[in-house]
Amino acid sequence: MTHKPIMLNVFLYGLAGLALVLFLTPAIAQNSISNSIQSSAGPAFQSTSELVSEWEKAYKSRVRIISGVTNFSAKDGSYAGIQMQLSKGWKTYWRSPGDSGVPPSFDWSGSDNLKHVNIQWPAPKKYKDEFSTSIGYKREVILPLKITAADAYKPVKIQLRFGYGICSDICVPVEKHLKLTIPPRQVRPNSLLSHYRQMVPKPVKATGKVLNGFSFHKISVNLKGKKPNIVIETSVPLETKKAELYAEASNGFYLPLSINERPSAGNQRRFIIDLTKSDPPKNLIGHTLALTLVGDKSGIVYTHKIN
Repeated sequence: MTHKPIMLNVFLYGLAGLALVLFLTPAIAQNSISNSIQSSAGPAFQSTSELVSEWEKAYKSRVRIISGVTNFSAKDGSYAGIQMQLSKGWKTYWRSPGDSGVPPSFDWSGSDNLKHVNIQWPAPKKYKDEFSTSIGYKREVILPLKITAADAYKPVKIQLRFGYGICSDICVPVEKHLKLTIPPRQVRPNSLLSHYRQMVPKPVKATGKVLNGFSFHKISVNLKGKKPNIVIETSVPLETKKAELYAEASNGFYLPLSINERPSAGNQRRFIIDLTKSDPPKNLIGHTLALTLVGDKSGIVYTHKIN
């Protein structure tokens, strides 16, 4: 698969660079990390919730868990979030990182009274450099967590080993241990968590279904010939400045990033996935595609079975 060598080389280079930085200037590096994160986050990115874990500082980043309104006995569930802040110029990755990088990892095994966690992903952005194109976030992101308790009338004690990658001129893998006890009921809202929940693309069950101005019109799959491809025709809200489509295939099948063609008319967008750069196209039969269409701040998700 074409992206694996890039990922390995980038991270080996990053680890070597990180070791040199920490060996030469550990105290200076730690102070500059804290200062740069605080200055880049800004007042608009401060959480107003009182129920938060301690910040866990890492290289050019820091993370913590925040909680909003909870009611474990309600059908809609309760929400917390993993809040990440990054120094200026650094990025972290979406669940599918693109040409290089690693997605976040989550180990909940030390938690108590935690039955299930549904991790949600705000609309990411595409970042290009001279080596590759990656998908992720800069400055700050909150990954909303929909929490289901085993016993709805007892607190949930979250113990999370959270792994993530950050990248600028070098790329660095990070792992932090986050802890927070969430009561079965609390009414304190968290406006920042709510903001990022609104940025999570919403599912649609059929092509032609319009949701918040987004829709999928037609999906054409061509697995034969010299130029196999997938063509996805969509529409986005009229005020959208930039739209992207991210495609993921089931069972680890590798798909390259889609090509965004210039809009032909109004709010129409057409995306092409070049299957000459993927795993063997014939092996895509029977797989399910998760197609995430995003605009400036939100989007939709549609799953398509290839027969």
